Amino acid sequence: MPSSAPATLPADEAAGVIWPDPAGTLRYENPEDAAAGFAEEFAGFTDPIYGEFMQGDSRSGELEVRAVADGPVTTVLLRQFTGDQWYIIAATTSEIDLESPEAREGISSPVALSGTARAFEGLVEVQIRAHGISAPLGQGQVIGGAGQNLEPFSQSLQWQNPGSGFGSLLLTVSTAKDGGVWAVEALPVGFAAQP
Repeated sequence: MPSSAPATLPADEAAGVIWPDPAGTLRYENPEDAAAGFAEEFAGFTDPIYGEFMQGDSRSGELEVRAVADGPVTTVLLRQFTGDQWYIIAATTSEIDLESPEAREGISSPVALSGTARAFEGLVEVQIRAHGISAPLGQGQVIGGAGQNLEPFSQSLQWQNPGSGFGSLLLTVSTAKDGGVWAVEALPVGFAAQP
């Protein structure tokens, strides 16, 4: 179950968090609830199927999420930080391989996105989000492969850069059936001052 804990994470830990907001009050006592909160409230999955939590070291692990039983896996990476609450630090999928930017990188506007992907009609939705703010700072699309193979994408995205703070980069592949979330890749980013 989620819990309310007012403790704010130190900046070095907050820089590596995607969900929940490290300065907010929403906290998770166990990794399963944290993964479900991320998948449904942050990433937008509808009625996802969850795997078992797989422990890594004593304070981390991962959990698989699928939109449907035979759909691609989104692997949610979790870690306990100060206060022993669980946080999402990344999400990966075989449908997207983001090469740039990298996790925890400071980004400015426009941000250059590159990697490979496969998606319905090749379209991958991209959002840049700040901690604690529901509306994205920027959103757009990149175009990868539409067939069996991952194909390269390279695109710049304009966004409203606050010039400091932390947030996340979320890439989403949608289903051909109803446009729902099929798989996601997410990583934490910092907001660098504009050059």
